[in-house]
Amino acid sequence: MATQLRDIVTLRRLFYVSLSAVCAVATVALVAALVEPLRPPEDLEELSEKVAYFDAHRDEIDIIVVGSSRVYRALDPAQVEHGIIEAGCPAMQVFNFGMSGMSAPLLAKLADYIETTAKRPYLVFFEPELPLGPEFDYRVTDRSQYTNQWSTVVSGALQLAARFDGTARSLVDTGILYIEYAASFLRTGLGVGRLRDAILPTAVATQRPPNAAAIWAQDGFYSLDQELSASSGTDQTQLARRHDEVISPDGRAGLLVRLSQSKAALGHAAAANALQRAYVDYILDRTSMSKVKPAFIFMPINEPASAGRAAAMTSYIEAKHADAMVIKAGLSEMPELYRPELWFDYGHLTAAGAEDVSRFIGAQMCDQFRAQ
Repeated sequence: MATQLRDIVTLRRLFYVSLSAVCAVATVALVAALVEPLRPPEDLEELSEKVAYFDAHRDEIDIIVVGSSRVYRALDPAQVEHGIIEAGCPAMQVFNFGMSGMSAPLLAKLADYIETTAKRPYLVFFEPELPLGPEFDYRVTDRSQYTNQWSTVVSGALQLAARFDGTARSLVDTGILYIEYAASFLRTGLGVGRLRDAILPTAVATQRPPNAAAIWAQDGFYSLDQELSASSGTDQTQLARRHDEVISPDGRAGLLVRLSQSKAALGHAAAANALQRAYVDYILDRTSMSKVKPAFIFMPINEPASAGRAAAMTSYIEAKHADAMVIKAGLSEMPELYRPELWFDYGHLTAAGAEDVSRFIGAQMCDQFRAQ
């Protein structure tokens, strides 16, 4: 009898401890959701400048492109606009919301911000080939504290879990992803947004990034050629080394091999795995909003594994989301991109390459507008 009583007491204690833990997590999540800012702070690298530009020009913008540095460095809005007009469509204003190191949580935050603050409908192109996890590999900055928050990460993780297909590959990939989310929460103050900053204020940098003026003047576009010319010191040395690596004889040979391997990967792409499918569905679910019409854009990629994933995602979108607008500006669509001189480094185009790609994208957009 005494043993049974102790067992009951122990189970009751376990229940109350578990309930307390759940309530504590729920309370933190609720507080975090209430204090997490919709708009990023004023000092988050190029992110702050791009949000400021969007705020100042939101009434003029028609098309927004959100993506990684492949968008940031290779999509020139002025050239896209020329391409649209040259193809016979009415003039439209384009904004480049691409960013170095773009992640799925940051993309989700930007989608929320665009929708919540929009005064008119936007056509928003999202780049599908982005890291699903949080900004875990980046140093702990205000940017990672802004993106790795409860309101974004929890909803994203739940949606990704719903797409789990039961395979061993999916189990491993999803497990790794959740470990990254957990570690990111720990590194960024348990994901409580700016509440931690209010309680424990820290000094923040207030200087504008060196390319802020260019971002402001060029609708969010800033080529690596321009940055190399405008930079100095260590930054210039590092950029010059990246470019020299491509244009040197050995670098050129290596780039030709990458381009050849990427071409093969594009031609023999496997089916999209569970997380790839989840990412596409996540974007469409997240942006099923009244003022955001989601679409997809595939930028040039010369890394074989990434090229293969992009091809698999393209096939999945065309098969399962046939009504979604898709712009493809990769090696398959633009054979001229196999010329090494159009690449600034192993992952990004030169300004000349960006001009060609941007005009091509504008013409494709016009074709899509006509087809709808």
